[in-house]
Formats: sequence, structure tokens, C-alpha cells
Amino acid sequence: MLRKKILLATSISLLSIVTQTSLNAIATTIPQQLIVTANTWSGKLSVDTISGGHARAVYAVAFSPNSDLLASGSGDRSIKVWNIKTKSLVHTLTGHRDWVSSLTFSPNGQILASGSNDRTIKLWDLRTGKILRSLTDLGGV
Repeated sequence: MLRKKILLATSISLLSIVTQTSLNAIATTIPQQLIVTANTWSGKLSVDTISGGHARAVYAVAFSPNSDLLASGSGDRSIKVWNIKTKSLVHTLTGHRDWVSSLTFSPNGQILASGSNDRTIKLWDLRTGKILRSLTDLGGV
């Protein structure tokens, strides 16, 4: 199996990076509240940016399993769910009391799990944008 590697050289600090092999894409964040998605098609690299969504730095990003959505978690304690094709905001998820440090989608893409420095994990219903469950007292996430 042939694997492609993309190397990004920059003087800007990267806070988070995630890859999506079915899209042949990567997403990354930088301290200036910017999410960058890079796609390689036919040997060409195109870079799209999604910005203006968070009030503070973005610390976590995750692709949905079908590659339609990109979630971003921030120091502003919110999670933004973006439609990658239209670059539009689908949901703003709020409920954490501290910065969001990790994100992952369920295999069917209908639930998003988020971890926070508030020592909770929250499970979100992506159809409604509501919290399904909050796991607490985890001693650090």
C-alpha cells in the first residue's frame, strides 16, 4: 500500500493536526484561530481556510467518518462543527467549563465526543446539537 506524506514547513506553531485518508486531506490549527484544510488531488495541493468561528485558539480538530464534517474545539470552551464542502457552520456546541482539548466522531458520524480541561467528556448528538451525556470526575482528560 502506497502512503503519501505531506510535510508543511512553517514558522507558525501548529496546535493540532489530523489526517483524513479517504479525502487525502489534512486539517490543522494555528494560534490565530484558523483552521486549514489541505487537499491533494492529481498531485496538486490546494489549501482552504475556515476562520472567524472561535474567539480563542483552536486546540483540537477531527474529521467525520464520511469526510463531510470537520469539528474544531477551542480555548473559548466551544466546539464548532463545519460542513467542509460549503465551509459553513453547522453547529456551535457549548457546555464545557474550560478549553476543549480533544474531539472524535463515532463510527457512524452521528455522535461527537469531546474532552476538556474541565475534566469531563461530553457526547453530542450531531443531528440536534444537544448533549447526550456528560461524564465527570475523570481526574483529567
